[in-house]
Amino acid sequence: VLNNRYFQRLFACNIAELCKLMGQLLNNAIKDIKDKCIEAIRLFLFINKMTLLKEDMRIHFIQEVFVPMCYAWNVIGDDDNFTFREKIIQCIVQVVLFESNFITKLLTKPVSVDIHKCDNKVWLAVNKINKLSSECEVQVVSASYTFLLRAVIAKMANPSEEDYKRLFKIFEHLANQLGLTVDKVRSVSFHPIEGWEADGSFCIISEMIKVLDDGKIPLKMDFEGYSLETWMISLVIGMTSINLTTLTPALLDMAEAAFRLNPLIIEPCVDVTVQIMLRPKTTEAYCSYTRMMLAAIDGAHRIKRLQKFISFLLAGIRPNLMARCEDSLVVDDVIPSEVGEAFSAAVETFTNIQALSTMKAFLFHLESDSLAHIESSCIDNTVVINTEIIVILLTKLIFGVKFADHSVPDVIKAKFKSQLEDLSNLLRKFGEIGEIYQSTHNDRLVRSYMQLCHTYGEVQLLFEEYEGSPIKQLTNFDLKPTNLSYVHPYLTHDQWRRIFKKVMSHEGCLAKNEMLRLLIQKISAVAQVEVGTEGPGSQAARYLLEVADLEWMWSQVVALAPLFQAMELDNLIKGLVKSCKNDQTRWKTLINENGDKFLENRRLVLATGIRLLQRAGKIISHSSELRSLTCEVMSHLIVDQMLEYELSNLITEDLELAQQLDIATRNMASLIEANINVKKEDEIPIKIPHQSYFEVVKMLPLHHFSLPTQSSILLSIVSLLYDLPPDDIIDIHLLDVLYNILDGPQKHNCKLLGHLDPGTLIRFLTVRADSYPNQKELISNICSIALNDRDTAKQLLKSVSKPKKNTLWITILAIQALKKMKKISENENAEEDMPPRKKALNKKECINSLIALAVPILLDEQPSLQLLPDYAVVLKNELANKSLGKLEHLLSKLKEYSEIAINDYTSGGEGLVKVMMCHRQELGEHFPKVLVNLAWTHLLNEMETSPSESISQLVFSSSNDEEFDDIIKQLLSNTITEVKHTIETKQNSGLERVLTLWSYLIQNPLPYKKNKLRTEGLVRMVNPVTDLITSWSKENACLDSVSYLLGFYSTLTPLLWVELRPVLIDAILLSLSAVPLTDTHRDTLIPRLNLVVDTLFSLYLFRTSLVLDRLPAILQRYRNCLLALAPVAEISVEDVDPVVTVAGKLERVARTMVKRGKDFTRVAPYLVADVVGIFGKFQIHADVKNIYTNIIYAFLPICDSHAITYLKSVLPLASKELFKNIYVNYNKHHRYVGKI
Repeated sequence: VLNNRYFQRLFACNIAELCKLMGQLLNNAIKDIKDKCIEAIRLFLFINKMTLLKEDMRIHFIQEVFVPMCYAWNVIGDDDNFTFREKIIQCIVQVVLFESNFITKLLTKPVSVDIHKCDNKVWLAVNKINKLSSECEVQVVSASYTFLLRAVIAKMANPSEEDYKRLFKIFEHLANQLGLTVDKVRSVSFHPIEGWEADGSFCIISEMIKVLDDGKIPLKMDFEGYSLETWMISLVIGMTSINLTTLTPALLDMAEAAFRLNPLIIEPCVDVTVQIMLRPKTTEAYCSYTRMMLAAIDGAHRIKRLQKFISFLLAGIRPNLMARCEDSLVVDDVIPSEVGEAFSAAVETFTNIQALSTMKAFLFHLESDSLAHIESSCIDNTVVINTEIIVILLTKLIFGVKFADHSVPDVIKAKFKSQLEDLSNLLRKFGEIGEIYQSTHNDRLVRSYMQLCHTYGEVQLLFEEYEGSPIKQLTNFDLKPTNLSYVHPYLTHDQWRRIFKKVMSHEGCLAKNEMLRLLIQKISAVAQVEVGTEGPGSQAARYLLEVADLEWMWSQVVALAPLFQAMELDNLIKGLVKSCKNDQTRWKTLINENGDKFLENRRLVLATGIRLLQRAGKIISHSSELRSLTCEVMSHLIVDQMLEYELSNLITEDLELAQQLDIATRNMASLIEANINVKKEDEIPIKIPHQSYFEVVKMLPLHHFSLPTQSSILLSIVSLLYDLPPDDIIDIHLLDVLYNILDGPQKHNCKLLGHLDPGTLIRFLTVRADSYPNQKELISNICSIALNDRDTAKQLLKSVSKPKKNTLWITILAIQALKKMKKISENENAEEDMPPRKKALNKKECINSLIALAVPILLDEQPSLQLLPDYAVVLKNELANKSLGKLEHLLSKLKEYSEIAINDYTSGGEGLVKVMMCHRQELGEHFPKVLVNLAWTHLLNEMETSPSESISQLVFSSSNDEEFDDIIKQLLSNTITEVKHTIETKQNSGLERVLTLWSYLIQNPLPYKKNKLRTEGLVRMVNPVTDLITSWSKENACLDSVSYLLGFYSTLTPLLWVELRPVLIDAILLSLSAVPLTDTHRDTLIPRLNLVVDTLFSLYLFRTSLVLDRLPAILQRYRNCLLALAPVAEISVEDVDPVVTVAGKLERVARTMVKRGKDFTRVAPYLVADVVGIFGKFQIHADVKNIYTNIIYAFLPICDSHAITYLKSVLPLASKELFKNIYVNYNKHHRYVGKI
């Protein structure tokens, strides 16, 4: 109705009915009709422009439409661009605020008791707004008031101080309607709305304050007798004091909004902030409290008052705790982790003086508010909470400020060390107080002490590292695990021993884990000076393994692994694996959480993998009667030696350890070879390890370790495969690990097989890995590895020298591996005293002998799909060499095999098809006439997989002229069909396939006649493509086809053997102009711009001579790209790298174009003007702006003096000044003034 011209004219006269209609629509709004609601508001605004009854429209709008509109916004929500919100604000501005008289009446009219008893219609509308809270729900009132404030802000084009004062008066007036009154003497009164909870008013006031913040209202703004600052202080202090016993989320959100609006109020509100901190919070209020504290820290930091804020905060904690302290209060409720991190990040910007002053305040309060009371034995919850707060904040300060950095002056370092000395004195006094370790066990207090000790130790070690201090010598006392005096000398070894004894003997002590962290710190500190495996670090590590809980070990394993010696690390992993029993899923969680930190620790990865495999073997061998090959094989492994070898191998190989590992692998291989061919007895049922054992092993990068280690793991997995019954999941995990090892970095070394006979291994895997998807690739890798050495090669050739129908494929894999090898011999040895190398095997003779064994089987057996790949390999060899004279016999089977290959193209016939196409000339009359056509039909119609490029190129090259003509015709026909399908159904999978085939068609040069047919096909392709390009401008068009078509054109233009006729160039330019570049969503626009710029640049760069007469069209598209990129390159953009990439391409295009100065001299000034105009229209990110400026610099050298004068005179005033600055900078820094 609203879209009809007749009804528009009718409603322009009948305002009341229009507003009733809009009210009904918006009152019944749901999410599905959001777009229709927005369109209805747009039409409503259009009618508002037509009508002359502006005053009536405003009154009826407020009475009938305003509230339903806000209700609809609450129900429907908004998109990322706030389209609905902006449309509502626009509606309020144009309908309600078209003149300022209404706001004056809103602020002056007292609220009537009854909304409906009012003579003046304007007062009725004003009263409607004033009394919304008595008629509507909280969400609707909140939306109404915030929209009204946003509309007032939007109305202010160039706001003055009076405008801002008026805005705040409106805010104050609306707050009054919610029951909040702040008078001029910094006092506050609150009268909740009838039927509402106070939280409703707090929530609305919070939202209105956020609107004021968005409106950039000045922080210093004085009214009659009070200011914005004093008003907000009264609001926070008054409302919080009234509601301190029941801290609600809405109240805390209101305080947060006030802090973010005006950070100047944070310091005056510090006392009430401390009171909020020390009150227990509900779960619902905890998140709001965290945000409020983050706002306080951020605000104080922004106005450079964080140091004072912290000082006042520390001063207020003790008095408030003495006044009231809940027994249930814990430090995590006072300082959430997010607040601690925010404080740590904020102090990083402290000046040295600020940091020292703040630390001095912490030390003062630690001594006066905590240590003094502990010394007098006045230990209660107030002292504990106070200590915990100080310790947490002091720790964040010390780690946040980089005092040890080389950039810090020596004077500042000396002062900080003096404060550290004061801290050590406090720690000494604290440690000497025996009462806190007695029967009362003040665990939280001791825990805070241990945390502070750990912080002190970390800073001292950091200073020693940065300053290169002499390494302290170890003493006999340091060998005692509980002696921490090496890092913490303020207590003696006897004092540390007593503290350890008290803490560890107390079951469930909260300070135990912190005590263990100090042990870890000692292990880390002595690692630099410890020699051997019996030093202080090893002793402490063993003690740690004895006393620490396994649950705590799980959280610390990644940090402990680099510090432990090999034996201790092995014991740690062994204990953790054992603790998980038959389900090792926890390792997956640990690896996923730590990522590279876990996977890059070589010893941790290796110990975990080996211990998991060993544990799986022990589960299998669950009784004395059951003989487990895995346990016997892995019993030869000495895990700590393997860990030591991996560590030493990073510097230089330890030959002694390498020899021991080699002996171990020989023994393991002997055991496997002795048992793997013996039939396994199944009388006693075995226990199957949980699949998580093998899933975790698969996650570990075991294929990146040294050769002996990988050989040991390979042999262990083979033994597991022998012991375990077939299982789809477990088998795939183990065989994947095996495959990764055989295909890894060490795959060219025959020692990877661990002295195991490759034939034995292949025979075993032929049966055991029968259902493994990559079985052929696995055995092919074994063949390739075995052929690296003469002895293993002979073993391999012997094992495949008696092929049968079912094992012929293994012989064929050996043949293929032989073809890839350059030479089969022993590794060369330069030592003179070594015996000479054995004679190398003759590669050609080996291949021929294996082929000779395979041919009789292929001739005797009936052709089948199973033998098809083997036949293809043998036929290819005979076609290329003809060494056996068996070609005629093989060709007698070709017809049957080719029929199988064509019918089962995807199942295994592709190999034979390739052979026949490559050797079409040699095959002569044996070549199937329908092969090319059938292969091409398959490429066109097989939609499940992408077309094969290799097959496509063979089809194009092996086809004769007549077949090639048919190929082009079919491809054109399919192109027309897929374009129509894409336009009609918006689905483009078929179009992508067709354009991929076109891309394959143009990849390589062709003979003259084929090339002519290809060029004609490309010309005839223009018509359907034009229809596709035209469809891009339609609503709901399938724009995914843009990437496919432009991708094809960017592939086409550089291929100079393809003739680019004028109609093709026009089609490319048409597609570039039709690509929609108006979308401001960067995830959509950036990929399109990349395609457009790439295609445009490729067209100009490689076909310059063909496009010189089309330069205006090319420049127009270039200007469009410059303009389209600007909106998504504004200053607020977070990830600027994709935008910079596109801008860099545009700069490259510009620098390429100016090389032909004579063609661009006349248009260069206009391009410069375009870029300068973009600077004036958009606030562009600095990185992108630099590139755009470089584009101007590229065109300025080809602008003559007349062009520069022209630009200085015709550009708009703002752009003119900007251009002058750019031109001056160009002349000063970029213009080349030398001689050529």
